[in-house]
Formats: sequence, structure tokens, C-alpha cells
Amino acid sequence: MPIHPEMEGYIRERVESNLPGAWLFPNPRTGDAYSVQALRKIWDKVRKQIGVNGIRIYDVGRHSVASELGAQGVDINQIANLLGHSSIRTTRRYVHPDLQAKKMALEKLTLRKVLPFDSAGELPVAQAQSKIIK
Repeated sequence: MPIHPEMEGYIRERVESNLPGAWLFPNPRTGDAYSVQALRKIWDKVRKQIGVNGIRIYDVGRHSVASELGAQGVDINQIANLLGHSSIRTTRRYVHPDLQAKKMALEKLTLRKVLPFDSAGELPVAQAQSKIIK
């Protein structure tokens, strides 16, 4: 399973100094694993604070990872593989392109091939308007 580079140091330290007798992500109050009930309680508190209803913590993690990878330009086939999806259609439900990603995609489009720019790289307004109107 791939491990995010920013987590590698933490995981390595936990394995070398605490495992196999300790949890990778221990509950700081008990030092033991988080119970399912404790995780649900934490998630319910967070959901109320941000005003989100009807989303399981499991889904949030998958949506967050998929959305972030999509925003970073990772190919949807790779995201599907990481999430274990057999269909790209499932992955598309998890990947939510944000506004910044859409802006970055539009920046890849050039109008220089279809609009008359002058030698300084400027678009003369009158020529642009006439070209667009036609």
C-alpha cells in the first residue's frame, strides 16, 4: 500500500520505537486504539461544527483523498486504482474538481491561435471584438 511521503517519518518512528505493541494512531487519552464509538463521536462533533449531515467518516476520507489527488492533476485511472474501484464511474463520484483546478485547466487553453495578437503580445480590443462577434 502506498504511503504518503509526509507520513513516512511518523510511521517509521512509531514502528521503530513503539510497535508491534502499540497502535499507529493511538488515542491520546488512553494510549490504545480509537474505538469505533469514539471515532463516530469525534466525527459527529466535527459534522455539527461544519454543518454537514449524512456523510460517513469512511466516505469523507475517500472523497478527500480522491478530490485532493484530482486537484493535483493525478490521472483518474490512478485514483481509481488507489481507491480500489473497478469502474471509473465510481471514482468520478469521489473526485470533485474545485474552482482552482478548473481555473488551472482553463489556463492551459490558448486564445493566441484564434485571436489576432500584436507583436507585443497584446490583443487589440477592436480587432478582438470584431473577431468574436463574427
